Amino acid sequence: MRVVLDTNVLVSAVILPAGRTGLVLLHLRNGAFVPLHHPTTLDELASVLHRRHIRDKYGITDPNVKDIAELLLA
Repeated sequence: MRVVLDTNVLVSAVILPAGRTGLVLLHLRNGAFVPLHHPTTLDELASVLHRRHIRDKYGITDPNVKDIAELLLA
């Protein structure tokens, strides 16, 4: 199955992994679907996750952002 991933869903999944959207990353890691996204989605995702207030509030690190990008590109 192929799934189109929106930046908002991805951001929610990263900052709230125990929430419903966190399941998206779990299923993606398990190979339950093939992610489809526009090339600018990764840029937008990185931009949002690199915002200081988001990084500080949710403890997002550069390796976290890199892991998500690699997961989407795999």
